[in-house]
Amino acid sequence: MLDLLIGAIVKGLLQAEQKYVVRGATLKCSLGTDPGVLNLPKSHGVYIKKKPVMTVADCTPDNIGCFGFCQAKMGGVLDHIAGWSRTTSNSLPVQSNPLLKGILEFGADQLNAITAPHTVCTPGICGKWSSGKEDLLINNEQALLSKSTLTCSLGGTITIEHDGQD
Repeated sequence: MLDLLIGAIVKGLLQAEQKYVVRGATLKCSLGTDPGVLNLPKSHGVYIKKKPVMTVADCTPDNIGCFGFCQAKMGGVLDHIAGWSRTTSNSLPVQSNPLLKGILEFGADQLNAITAPHTVCTPGICGKWSSGKEDLLINNEQALLSKSTLTCSLGGTITIEHDGQD
């Protein structure tokens, strides 16, 4: 019994504590120049320290703004354009659009040599936040934890720098 107790204590001490994320949390994109803030225009009705708790579905442009300037290589833009052209129902196929065709023919290797240091960040969110609290659902979505990450279509990884509780 004592061995189990000691094991639980050691395990708890060795694992980083994961906190719930609330409105006002500080975010960072691996390709952005500035931090961002996580916003929640309308509360889900669950609060910690009088601040609304976020969920893994809080990943829209209303929730996540700009991270300053994007430092993505232009090859990431190529992937973004190709993905957009395949998923936009009203778009022309890439091969019939001369601009897109030219960009695709130029190639990702050449585009990766070019950076876009003065391009204002506009996150292209790919899916929901990862690693939510599986056993705490808010409006049928997992609560957001400080270990959660989000992927931008231009190659950046968005992390939570500060949970917003303080």
